[in-house]
Amino acid sequence: MNKTILFVAACLITLFSYQNCSGPIQDYGSVDKDSVPDCPVSPAQASIIEPTHTGSSYQFDIFSDLAADTIRWTIQPIISGIITNQPFLVQNILVSGDYIVQAQGMVEGCSTPLYTASRNFSVSSGGQTCNTTLQLNASATEVLVGNSVSISISNSSDFQASSIRWKLNDVDQPNWNDQSSVSYTPNSSGNKTFSVTATANCGSNRNASVTVVANPSATAAASLVNFDAKPFSGATNPIRGSGKDSVYKIARASGKKISLQFANLQSAQSTLTTSTGTNCTFPNCYLFDVVTTSGSCQYTEKTVNATGTNGTVTAFNLFIYCPTNQTYCHTGLLENKEAGENCSGCGVNLYIPTSGSSCVAVGNGYYSPAGNNNRSACTNTKPANSTYNGPGANGTNNCPWTCNSGYHLENNSCVADVTTCEAANMQHCWFPSSPAGQVNGECFTNPSCRCEGICGSDGQIELTTSTCPFRVDSSCRPIQ
Repeated sequence: MNKTILFVAACLITLFSYQNCSGPIQDYGSVDKDSVPDCPVSPAQASIIEPTHTGSSYQFDIFSDLAADTIRWTIQPIISGIITNQPFLVQNILVSGDYIVQAQGMVEGCSTPLYTASRNFSVSSGGQTCNTTLQLNASATEVLVGNSVSISISNSSDFQASSIRWKLNDVDQPNWNDQSSVSYTPNSSGNKTFSVTATANCGSNRNASVTVVANPSATAAASLVNFDAKPFSGATNPIRGSGKDSVYKIARASGKKISLQFANLQSAQSTLTTSTGTNCTFPNCYLFDVVTTSGSCQYTEKTVNATGTNGTVTAFNLFIYCPTNQTYCHTGLLENKEAGENCSGCGVNLYIPTSGSSCVAVGNGYYSPAGNNNRSACTNTKPANSTYNGPGANGTNNCPWTCNSGYHLENNSCVADVTTCEAANMQHCWFPSSPAGQVNGECFTNPSCRCEGICGSDGQIELTTSTCPFRVDSSCRPIQ
Protein backbone atom coordinates (compact mmCIF):
# COMPACT_ATOMS: atom_id res chain seq x y z
CA MET A 1 0.00 0.00 0.00
CA ASN A 2 2.81 2.46 0.94
CA LYS A 3 4.66 1.71 -2.38
CA THR A 4 1.50 2.54 -4.27
CA ILE A 5 1.12 5.91 -2.52
CA LEU A 6 4.76 6.84 -3.23
CA PHE A 7 4.39 5.95 -6.89
CA VAL A 8 1.26 8.11 -7.30
CA ALA A 9 2.92 11.05 -5.53
CA ALA A 10 5.92 10.86 -7.84
CA CYS A 11 3.67 10.86 -10.88
CA LEU A 12 1.73 13.89 -9.61
CA ILE A 13 4.96 15.84 -8.98
CA THR A 14 6.15 15.04 -12.51
CA LEU A 15 2.78 16.01 -14.01
CA PHE A 16 2.60 19.37 -12.22
CA SER A 17 6.16 20.22 -13.14
CA TYR A 18 5.33 19.93 -16.88
CA GLN A 19 2.06 21.88 -16.48
CA ASN A 20 3.65 24.85 -14.71
CA CYS A 21 3.00 27.36 -17.53
CA SER A 22 3.63 30.44 -15.41
CA GLY A 23 7.42 30.08 -15.72
CA PRO A 24 9.58 30.24 -18.91
CA ILE A 25 10.05 27.05 -20.88
CA GLN A 26 13.72 26.23 -21.24
CA ASP A 27 15.03 24.23 -24.20
CA TYR A 28 17.92 22.39 -22.65
CA GLY A 29 18.63 20.78 -25.98
CA SER A 30 19.27 24.10 -27.81
CA VAL A 31 22.70 24.78 -29.34
CA ASP A 32 24.97 27.19 -27.54
CA LYS A 33 25.65 30.36 -29.52
CA ASP A 34 29.36 29.64 -29.48
CA SER A 35 28.73 26.44 -31.43
CA VAL A 36 27.17 28.23 -34.48
CA PRO A 37 29.43 27.50 -37.47
CA ASP A 38 31.60 30.28 -38.93
CA CYS A 39 30.12 30.38 -42.44
CA PRO A 40 32.33 31.45 -45.37
CA VAL A 41 31.72 34.86 -46.93
CA SER A 42 32.65 33.61 -50.40
CA PRO A 43 33.71 30.20 -51.71
CA ALA A 44 37.37 29.31 -52.10
CA GLN A 45 38.70 27.70 -55.27
CA ALA A 46 39.43 23.99 -55.21
CA SER A 47 40.26 21.64 -58.07
CA ILE A 48 39.17 18.28 -59.41
CA ILE A 49 42.00 16.14 -60.69
CA GLU A 50 41.81 14.29 -63.99
CA PRO A 51 39.21 11.53 -63.54
CA THR A 52 40.32 7.91 -63.45
CA HIS A 53 38.13 5.20 -64.82
CA THR A 54 37.73 1.49 -65.22
CA GLY A 55 35.50 0.81 -68.18
CA SER A 56 32.49 3.10 -67.76
CA SER A 57 33.07 3.72 -64.02
CA TYR A 58 34.64 7.16 -63.44
CA GLN A 59 36.09 8.48 -60.19
CA PHE A 60 36.39 12.22 -59.53
CA ASP A 61 38.65 13.38 -56.67
CA ILE A 62 38.73 16.87 -55.13
CA PHE A 63 42.04 18.49 -54.22
CA SER A 64 41.59 21.07 -51.45
CA ASP A 65 43.11 22.03 -48.11
CA LEU A 66 39.61 22.70 -46.73
CA ALA A 67 37.44 19.99 -45.17
CA ALA A 68 33.73 20.16 -46.02
CA ASP A 69 30.89 18.34 -44.25
CA THR A 70 29.16 17.36 -47.50
CA ILE A 71 29.86 17.64 -51.22
CA ARG A 72 27.19 18.53 -53.79
CA TRP A 73 27.98 17.12 -57.23
CA THR A 74 26.76 17.91 -60.74
CA ILE A 75 27.86 16.32 -64.01
CA GLN A 76 26.51 18.40 -66.86
CA PRO A 77 24.45 17.64 -68.80
CA ILE A 78 23.42 14.28 -67.34
CA ILE A 79 23.42 14.30 -63.52
CA SER A 80 22.66 16.79 -60.73
CA GLY A 81 21.82 16.74 -57.04
CA ILE A 82 24.31 14.07 -55.89
CA ILE A 83 25.47 14.59 -52.28
CA THR A 84 28.38 12.73 -50.67
CA ASN A 85 30.25 13.07 -47.40
CA GLN A 86 33.60 12.24 -48.99
CA PRO A 87 35.69 14.41 -51.37
CA PHE A 88 35.26 11.99 -54.28
CA LEU A 89 32.52 10.64 -56.52
CA VAL A 90 32.29 7.36 -58.45
CA GLN A 91 29.81 7.42 -61.31
CA ASN A 92 29.00 5.27 -64.35
CA ILE A 93 28.97 7.20 -67.65
CA LEU A 94 27.91 5.21 -70.67
CA VAL A 95 27.37 7.88 -73.34
CA SER A 96 30.34 9.43 -75.14
CA GLY A 97 30.67 13.22 -75.25
CA ASP A 98 32.08 16.28 -73.44
CA TYR A 99 31.09 16.80 -69.80
CA ILE A 100 31.67 19.24 -66.94
CA VAL A 101 31.89 17.90 -63.40
CA GLN A 102 31.26 20.48 -60.65
CA ALA A 103 31.48 20.19 -56.88
CA GLN A 104 30.50 22.42 -53.97
CA GLY A 105 31.96 21.76 -50.53
CA MET A 106 29.38 22.69 -47.90
CA VAL A 107 29.59 23.38 -44.16
CA GLU A 108 26.60 22.18 -42.16
CA GLY A 109 24.31 25.10 -41.34
CA CYS A 110 25.76 27.39 -44.04
CA SER A 111 24.26 28.34 -47.40
CA THR A 112 27.48 29.72 -48.94
CA PRO A 113 29.80 26.97 -50.24
CA LEU A 114 33.14 26.50 -48.49
CA TYR A 115 34.74 25.90 -51.89
CA THR A 116 33.84 25.19 -55.51
CA ALA A 117 35.64 23.13 -58.13
CA SER A 118 35.03 22.12 -61.73
CA ARG A 119 36.70 20.21 -64.55
CA ASN A 120 35.95 19.48 -68.19
CA PHE A 121 36.43 15.92 -69.38
CA SER A 122 35.56 13.87 -72.40
CA VAL A 123 34.23 10.36 -72.80
CA SER A 124 34.82 8.71 -76.14
CA SER A 125 33.15 5.67 -77.57
CA GLY A 126 34.37 2.60 -75.77
CA GLY A 127 34.67 4.53 -72.48
CA GLN A 128 38.13 6.03 -73.18
CA THR A 129 38.93 9.56 -71.99
CA CYS A 130 40.95 12.35 -73.58
CA ASN A 131 43.78 12.60 -71.05
CA THR A 132 45.45 15.79 -72.33
CA THR A 133 45.94 18.27 -69.46
CA LEU A 134 46.21 22.02 -70.05
CA GLN A 135 49.48 23.23 -68.50
CA LEU A 136 49.67 26.95 -67.73
CA ASN A 137 52.91 28.52 -66.48
CA ALA A 138 53.94 31.99 -65.30
CA SER A 139 57.46 33.36 -65.70
CA ALA A 140 57.24 34.60 -62.09
CA THR A 141 54.87 34.04 -59.19
CA GLU A 142 55.43 37.61 -57.93
CA VAL A 143 56.03 40.81 -59.86
CA LEU A 144 56.30 44.50 -59.02
CA VAL A 145 53.67 46.89 -60.33
CA GLY A 146 54.95 48.29 -63.62
CA ASN A 147 57.06 45.22 -64.46
CA SER A 148 55.95 42.57 -66.94
CA VAL A 149 55.28 38.87 -66.48
CA SER A 150 54.74 36.20 -69.15
CA ILE A 151 51.97 33.61 -68.99
CA SER A 152 52.12 30.68 -71.40
CA ILE A 153 50.60 27.32 -72.25
CA SER A 154 53.61 25.01 -72.03
CA ASN A 155 51.98 22.22 -74.07
CA SER A 156 50.24 24.47 -76.60
CA SER A 157 50.92 22.02 -79.44
CA ASP A 158 48.35 19.67 -77.84
CA PHE A 159 45.57 22.24 -78.25
CA GLN A 160 43.76 23.98 -81.07
CA ALA A 161 45.09 27.57 -81.24
CA SER A 162 41.78 28.99 -82.48
CA SER A 163 40.04 27.70 -79.34
CA ILE A 164 42.29 29.43 -76.77
CA ARG A 165 40.36 31.93 -74.61
CA TRP A 166 41.88 34.04 -71.83
CA LYS A 167 40.49 35.71 -68.74
CA LEU A 168 42.16 37.95 -66.17
CA ASN A 169 40.44 37.97 -62.77
CA ASP A 170 37.33 36.52 -64.48
CA VAL A 171 37.22 39.31 -67.11
CA ASP A 172 37.44 38.25 -70.77
CA GLN A 173 40.60 39.38 -72.57
CA PRO A 174 39.67 39.18 -76.29
CA ASN A 175 42.98 40.75 -77.35
CA TRP A 176 44.79 37.67 -75.99
CA ASN A 177 42.59 35.03 -77.60
CA ASP A 178 44.18 32.49 -79.97
CA GLN A 179 47.58 33.14 -78.39
CA SER A 180 49.53 30.49 -76.50
CA SER A 181 51.45 33.09 -74.47
CA VAL A 182 50.85 36.67 -73.34
CA SER A 183 52.84 39.41 -71.62
CA TYR A 184 51.15 41.43 -68.89
CA THR A 185 52.27 44.50 -66.94
CA PRO A 186 50.21 45.00 -63.76
CA ASN A 187 49.18 48.55 -63.00
CA SER A 188 47.88 47.83 -59.51
CA SER A 189 48.81 45.54 -56.68
CA GLY A 190 46.96 42.36 -55.70
CA ASN A 191 46.36 38.86 -57.04
CA LYS A 192 46.19 38.53 -60.82
CA THR A 193 44.55 35.23 -61.78
CA PHE A 194 45.02 34.19 -65.41
CA SER A 195 42.66 31.48 -66.65
CA VAL A 196 42.56 29.75 -70.03
CA THR A 197 40.13 27.42 -71.76
CA ALA A 198 41.11 25.49 -74.88
CA THR A 199 40.09 22.43 -76.88
CA ALA A 200 42.61 19.59 -76.99
CA ASN A 201 43.50 18.02 -80.30
CA CYS A 202 41.83 14.84 -79.03
CA GLY A 203 38.55 16.76 -78.75
CA SER A 204 38.13 17.54 -75.05
CA ASN A 205 37.69 21.02 -73.57
CA ARG A 206 40.23 21.88 -70.87
CA ASN A 207 40.85 24.76 -68.49
CA ALA A 208 43.69 25.89 -66.26
CA SER A 209 44.61 28.91 -64.18
CA VAL A 210 47.62 30.45 -62.50
CA THR A 211 47.86 33.33 -60.04
CA VAL A 212 50.57 35.99 -59.97
CA VAL A 213 50.93 38.34 -57.01
CA ALA A 214 51.55 41.95 -58.01
CA ASN A 215 53.41 43.79 -55.26
CA PRO A 216 53.44 47.59 -55.07
CA SER A 217 56.65 49.39 -55.93
CA ALA A 218 57.98 51.08 -52.82
CA THR A 219 57.65 54.89 -52.65
CA ALA A 220 56.51 55.34 -56.25
CA ALA A 221 53.95 57.86 -57.46
CA ALA A 222 51.07 56.73 -59.66
CA SER A 223 51.79 57.36 -63.33
CA LEU A 224 49.49 57.11 -66.34
CA VAL A 225 50.59 54.44 -68.81
CA ASN A 226 47.74 54.46 -71.32
CA PHE A 227 44.44 56.12 -72.15
CA ASP A 228 41.67 54.55 -74.19
CA ALA A 229 38.10 55.39 -75.17
CA LYS A 230 35.30 53.63 -76.96
CA PRO A 231 35.84 54.78 -80.56
CA PHE A 232 33.50 56.50 -83.02
CA SER A 233 31.78 54.58 -85.85
CA GLY A 234 33.95 51.48 -85.54
CA ALA A 235 37.30 53.29 -85.66
CA THR A 236 40.03 51.75 -83.53
CA ASN A 237 42.71 54.44 -83.57
CA PRO A 238 42.81 57.83 -81.85
CA ILE A 239 42.42 60.91 -84.04
CA ARG A 240 45.84 62.03 -82.81
CA GLY A 241 48.54 61.00 -80.37
CA SER A 242 49.21 57.57 -78.90
CA GLY A 243 49.30 55.90 -75.49
CA LYS A 244 48.50 58.28 -72.67
CA ASP A 245 48.61 61.22 -75.13
CA SER A 246 45.78 59.80 -77.27
CA VAL A 247 42.75 61.90 -78.13
CA TYR A 248 39.74 59.87 -79.30
CA LYS A 249 36.66 60.68 -81.32
CA ILE A 250 33.75 58.84 -79.74
CA ALA A 251 30.04 58.52 -80.44
CA ARG A 252 27.95 61.17 -78.75
CA ALA A 253 25.54 59.28 -76.49
CA SER A 254 25.01 58.60 -72.80
CA GLY A 255 27.11 56.15 -70.83
CA LYS A 256 30.27 56.08 -72.90
CA LYS A 257 33.28 54.30 -71.40
CA ILE A 258 36.87 55.43 -71.14
CA SER A 259 39.75 53.74 -69.36
CA LEU A 260 43.06 54.78 -67.86
CA GLN A 261 45.95 52.44 -67.18
CA PHE A 262 48.15 53.38 -64.23
CA ALA A 263 51.43 52.06 -62.92
CA ASN A 264 52.17 52.02 -59.17
CA LEU A 265 48.51 52.61 -58.40
CA GLN A 266 47.24 52.10 -54.88
CA SER A 267 43.75 53.54 -55.41
CA ALA A 268 41.87 55.92 -57.68
CA GLN A 269 38.95 58.29 -57.15
CA SER A 270 37.21 60.18 -59.93
CA THR A 271 34.48 62.66 -60.76
CA LEU A 272 33.62 60.09 -63.44
CA THR A 273 31.56 57.03 -62.58
CA THR A 274 33.54 53.83 -62.04
CA SER A 275 32.55 51.06 -64.44
CA THR A 276 33.41 47.51 -65.38
CA GLY A 277 32.73 45.53 -68.50
CA THR A 278 34.16 44.10 -71.69
CA ASN A 279 34.09 47.51 -73.38
CA CYS A 280 36.90 48.61 -71.06
CA THR A 281 40.36 47.71 -72.27
CA PHE A 282 42.12 48.45 -68.98
CA PRO A 283 41.22 47.79 -65.32
CA ASN A 284 40.49 51.43 -64.37
CA CYS A 285 37.37 51.98 -66.45
CA TYR A 286 35.00 54.93 -66.09
CA LEU A 287 31.67 56.10 -67.45
CA PHE A 288 30.77 59.63 -68.46
CA ASP A 289 27.45 61.03 -69.66
CA VAL A 290 27.24 63.25 -72.71
CA VAL A 291 24.46 65.80 -73.14
CA THR A 292 22.41 64.74 -76.16
CA THR A 293 20.29 67.88 -76.59
CA SER A 294 20.10 68.57 -80.31
CA GLY A 295 22.15 71.55 -81.42
CA SER A 296 23.95 72.01 -78.11
CA CYS A 297 27.68 72.34 -77.58
CA GLN A 298 29.11 70.60 -74.54
CA TYR A 299 32.48 71.01 -72.92
CA THR A 300 33.38 69.51 -69.56
CA GLU A 301 36.46 68.58 -67.57
CA LYS A 302 36.76 65.58 -65.25
CA THR A 303 39.43 64.60 -62.73
CA VAL A 304 40.85 61.24 -61.69
CA ASN A 305 42.90 61.38 -58.47
CA ALA A 306 45.35 58.47 -58.41
CA THR A 307 47.13 57.56 -55.17
CA GLY A 308 50.57 56.06 -55.72
CA THR A 309 52.25 53.41 -53.63
CA ASN A 310 54.12 56.21 -51.88
CA GLY A 311 50.80 57.63 -50.65
CA THR A 312 50.88 60.80 -52.75
CA VAL A 313 47.89 61.82 -54.86
CA THR A 314 48.32 62.87 -58.49
CA ALA A 315 45.46 64.51 -60.40
CA PHE A 316 44.86 63.52 -64.01
CA ASN A 317 42.46 65.91 -65.78
CA LEU A 318 40.43 64.95 -68.84
CA PHE A 319 38.38 67.04 -71.27
CA ILE A 320 35.25 66.07 -73.17
CA TYR A 321 34.24 68.31 -76.07
CA CYS A 322 31.10 67.80 -78.17
CA PRO A 323 30.61 70.25 -81.10
CA THR A 324 27.23 71.73 -81.96
CA ASN A 325 24.99 69.65 -84.24
CA GLN A 326 27.45 66.74 -84.35
CA THR A 327 27.12 63.09 -83.35
CA TYR A 328 30.61 62.83 -81.86
CA CYS A 329 32.80 64.12 -79.03
CA HIS A 330 36.55 64.42 -78.49
CA THR A 331 38.13 63.22 -75.26
CA GLY A 332 41.64 62.93 -73.86
CA LEU A 333 43.95 64.36 -71.22
CA LEU A 334 43.47 68.07 -70.72
CA GLU A 335 47.06 68.88 -71.68
CA ASN A 336 46.42 67.33 -75.11
CA LYS A 337 43.39 69.51 -75.90
CA GLU A 338 43.71 71.86 -78.87
CA ALA A 339 42.52 75.47 -78.85
CA GLY A 340 39.48 74.78 -81.03
CA GLU A 341 38.15 72.02 -78.78
CA ASN A 342 35.89 74.11 -76.58
CA CYS A 343 32.43 75.57 -76.74
CA SER A 344 33.66 79.10 -77.35
CA GLY A 345 34.14 77.49 -80.73
CA CYS A 346 35.64 78.52 -84.04
CA GLY A 347 35.48 82.00 -85.55
CA VAL A 348 33.35 83.23 -88.47
CA ASN A 349 33.53 80.86 -91.47
CA LEU A 350 35.73 78.37 -89.57
CA TYR A 351 34.70 74.83 -88.62
CA ILE A 352 36.05 71.49 -87.35
CA PRO A 353 35.98 68.78 -90.07
CA THR A 354 34.57 65.34 -89.26
CA SER A 355 38.05 63.82 -89.51
CA GLY A 356 39.81 66.72 -87.80
CA SER A 357 40.21 68.26 -84.39
CA SER A 358 40.94 71.96 -85.03
CA CYS A 359 39.28 74.90 -86.80
CA VAL A 360 39.83 75.30 -90.56
CA ALA A 361 38.30 77.54 -93.25
CA VAL A 362 34.87 76.49 -94.51
CA GLY A 363 35.87 77.07 -98.16
CA ASN A 364 33.98 78.62 -101.10
CA GLY A 365 30.25 78.00 -101.10
CA TYR A 366 29.97 77.36 -97.36
CA TYR A 367 29.32 79.48 -94.28
CA SER A 368 29.60 79.14 -90.50
CA PRO A 369 28.60 81.63 -87.79
CA ALA A 370 31.07 82.34 -84.99
CA GLY A 371 31.20 79.55 -82.38
CA ASN A 372 29.22 77.11 -84.54
CA ASN A 373 32.16 74.78 -85.36
CA ASN A 374 30.25 73.32 -88.32
CA ARG A 375 29.80 74.43 -91.89
CA SER A 376 26.68 74.63 -94.07
CA ALA A 377 26.40 74.83 -97.85
CA CYS A 378 25.26 78.18 -99.23
CA THR A 379 21.85 78.16 -100.90
CA ASN A 380 21.45 81.86 -101.70
CA THR A 381 20.22 82.52 -105.25
CA LYS A 382 22.74 82.65 -108.09
CA PRO A 383 22.12 82.47 -111.87
CA ALA A 384 22.70 79.45 -114.01
CA ASN A 385 26.23 78.96 -115.31
CA SER A 386 27.75 80.55 -112.20
CA THR A 387 29.84 79.34 -109.23
CA TYR A 388 30.22 80.45 -105.62
CA ASN A 389 33.67 82.02 -105.32
CA GLY A 390 33.83 82.74 -101.58
CA PRO A 391 32.37 81.91 -98.14
CA GLY A 392 29.12 83.38 -96.83
CA ALA A 393 29.38 87.07 -95.92
CA ASN A 394 29.88 87.40 -92.14
CA GLY A 395 29.11 83.71 -91.64
CA THR A 396 25.65 83.91 -93.23
CA ASN A 397 23.95 82.08 -96.10
CA ASN A 398 25.05 84.70 -98.60
CA CYS A 399 28.01 83.50 -100.65
CA PRO A 400 29.37 85.63 -103.54
CA TRP A 401 29.35 84.14 -107.05
CA THR A 402 30.89 84.65 -110.49
CA CYS A 403 30.00 83.54 -114.03
CA ASN A 404 31.66 80.39 -115.23
CA SER A 405 34.42 80.48 -117.84
CA GLY A 406 32.97 81.22 -121.30
CA TYR A 407 30.13 83.32 -119.85
CA HIS A 408 29.77 86.95 -118.94
CA LEU A 409 27.31 88.90 -116.83
CA GLU A 410 24.42 90.65 -118.58
CA ASN A 411 21.43 91.93 -116.58
CA ASN A 412 22.25 89.69 -113.60
CA SER A 413 22.49 86.64 -115.88
CA CYS A 414 25.51 84.72 -117.13
CA VAL A 415 25.42 84.88 -120.96
CA ALA A 416 27.66 82.79 -123.20
CA ASP A 417 30.62 84.63 -124.72
CA VAL A 418 30.18 84.87 -128.61
CA THR A 419 32.55 87.31 -130.43
CA THR A 420 31.13 88.57 -133.72
CA CYS A 421 32.56 91.18 -136.09
CA GLU A 422 29.81 93.40 -137.43
CA ALA A 423 29.63 93.94 -141.22
CA ALA A 424 32.47 96.33 -142.03
CA ASN A 425 32.39 98.59 -145.13
CA MET A 426 35.87 99.23 -146.37
CA GLN A 427 36.79 101.81 -148.97
CA HIS A 428 36.66 99.21 -151.70
CA CYS A 429 35.91 95.90 -149.82
CA TRP A 430 33.11 94.49 -147.71
CA PHE A 431 33.33 91.89 -144.89
CA PRO A 432 30.23 90.03 -143.72
CA SER A 433 29.24 89.66 -140.06
CA SER A 434 31.37 86.75 -138.78
CA PRO A 435 32.30 84.93 -135.60
CA ALA A 436 35.82 85.26 -134.26
CA GLY A 437 38.43 83.94 -136.62
CA GLN A 438 39.61 84.40 -140.21
CA VAL A 439 37.17 86.08 -142.61
CA ASN A 440 37.18 87.05 -146.35
CA GLY A 441 35.93 90.19 -148.04
CA GLU A 442 34.91 91.10 -151.58
CA CYS A 443 36.03 94.13 -153.55
CA PHE A 444 33.27 96.22 -155.10
CA THR A 445 35.34 97.77 -157.86
CA ASN A 446 37.07 94.60 -159.06
CA PRO A 447 35.59 91.15 -158.42
CA SER A 448 39.01 89.60 -158.87
CA CYS A 449 40.24 91.35 -155.75
CA ARG A 450 40.06 89.40 -152.51
CA CYS A 451 40.72 90.60 -148.95
CA GLU A 452 41.42 88.51 -145.84
CA GLY A 453 41.34 89.56 -142.20
CA ILE A 454 40.91 88.46 -138.60
CA CYS A 455 37.69 89.01 -136.64
CA GLY A 456 39.18 89.82 -133.24
CA SER A 457 37.78 89.36 -129.75
CA ASP A 458 37.13 93.11 -129.65
CA GLY A 459 34.73 92.82 -132.56
CA GLN A 460 37.05 94.64 -134.99
CA ILE A 461 38.50 93.34 -138.24
CA GLU A 462 42.23 93.48 -138.75
CA LEU A 463 43.19 93.35 -142.45
CA THR A 464 45.90 90.75 -143.12
CA THR A 465 45.97 90.17 -146.92
CA SER A 466 44.99 92.03 -150.07
CA THR A 467 45.10 90.25 -153.48
CA CYS A 468 44.08 93.19 -155.64
CA PRO A 469 46.46 93.77 -158.61
CA PHE A 470 48.79 96.68 -158.25
CA ARG A 471 47.36 98.37 -161.34
CA VAL A 472 44.02 98.68 -159.71
CA ASP A 473 43.80 102.00 -158.04
CA SER A 474 41.68 100.61 -155.28
CA SER A 475 43.04 98.49 -152.44
CA CYS A 476 41.45 96.57 -149.65
CA ARG A 477 42.03 98.29 -146.39
CA PRO A 478 39.92 99.10 -143.34
CA ILE A 479 38.46 102.53 -142.99
CA GLN A 480 40.58 104.46 -140.51
